[in-house]
Amino acid sequence: MWKHGVLLGALLIGCRTPPVIIEDAGTEPPQADAGASQADAGAPLTDAGAPLTDASAPAVDAASPPDAAAPGSDAAAPQMDASTPPPDAAAPAERGKPLVTLLIDTSGSMTWRASCACESVGCLECDVDCASPARPRWHDVLAAVSGSFDGYACSLLARIEDNGASYDVGYTRPIIRLAPGVQQRADGLLDRYQDRVQFGLATFDAMLTYSGVSDLVALGDFDFARSRGPYGAHSYAGGDQNALRVRPDGTVVGKVYYPTSGEDYFVDWGVMSALAPSGALLLPRSDAYPPQVSADIKQQLRDLQPFGGTATSAALDDLYFAFGAEDASDASAPRPGKRYLLLITDGVPDEAFRQYGCGCAAEGTCPPGEDPARMSCPYPTASAAAQHLRCGFDPQSCNGPVSQVHVVSYSASTELDRSELGALAAAGGGTALFPNDPDELTRALDQVLTEILADNTR
Repeated sequence: MWKHGVLLGALLIGCRTPPVIIEDAGTEPPQADAGASQADAGAPLTDAGAPLTDASAPAVDAASPPDAAAPGSDAAAPQMDASTPPPDAAAPAERGKPLVTLLIDTSGSMTWRASCACESVGCLECDVDCASPARPRWHDVLAAVSGSFDGYACSLLARIEDNGASYDVGYTRPIIRLAPGVQQRADGLLDRYQDRVQFGLATFDAMLTYSGVSDLVALGDFDFARSRGPYGAHSYAGGDQNALRVRPDGTVVGKVYYPTSGEDYFVDWGVMSALAPSGALLLPRSDAYPPQVSADIKQQLRDLQPFGGTATSAALDDLYFAFGAEDASDASAPRPGKRYLLLITDGVPDEAFRQYGCGCAAEGTCPPGEDPARMSCPYPTASAAAQHLRCGFDPQSCNGPVSQVHVVSYSASTELDRSELGALAAAGGGTALFPNDPDELTRALDQVLTEILADNTR
């Protein structure tokens, strides 16, 4: 997808690089790496080919103990194995509610109609006109997560400051705003599971850098404060706002070097921070008040406008740091709930400079004369980032901050979508589902939550 239509070569004077256009797999025409593809209305909603299960079926409590053994003939002194707990041993404390963070794709392709077949550059035929019943994918997701609409209507507005735009001023896709008076019923995912799940929210920061500069900025010139403010889409920064983050494997978050780039560059995207006015990061806590959390998430989503690239890998990488920095458990809870991540997206992640060879060292494909040790991709692949969330950086111990990473990919049914997003979910120990219409989307979300509730009892 196009971010601003900004060409890197226009601002990187003296660089030997070809012009770089950061593309979002969600807003390109349907090529092999398109992120938001034609919806296949006849395709079954499946997880690796299996039919969608009945999400209303009760979850099995895997922790239920077996029946007690019959007492022995010697009532005074029953014989017990040394590993058997005494008869009056207390049962394990009930686990707290699962902590489920919704990572919602807010890229520009979410403004398209769900069933659209993209056939031109820019996919203008997929735009919503607000005069027909067809809704943008974004509003379908809003209805599924926050509640169905009572009298749906929308309006289209230019991306200018007078209409509330900031970092997205001039973006080619219009603001699609719910018409005044449109209400949402209390029947969305947040409402249906409010008593059983503690929810959190993360959304994409689709600005690679910040307004007024290229999609790559020299590392020594990067303005961290601007990137992490309104004109950089409130990029998540972790602890020190002006410090580089380093992963446990020694790689630097956001650092870019690829063959012929000539110097180190920097980008800063992923998820928006807790300071964002809409789409703000809200990590779930077991001691939070669920109705207030649900209301906060609904408002954050309702005020948000899709924009820019599909920053999935960067978002997963940001959340690795965010989850590691936060203690989500209630100190008074004897057995806190597990943490889960549910990605709701419409297509494959952006490549984030891998198409220019930043990963050539690991692949053994660096050109002659290029030092493999200098190569640096700003973020891991989406599958690797999902594995880091589940297992950390030691796959042998597999003790990451998240128990499972699930994927619900809405209206994205190409083989590439299924392959890449299926691999992401597998690396995260979760499920990948591919709904194509609003009803299937609701069912897919119910299936994932049912699986989470069952896993949380183990």
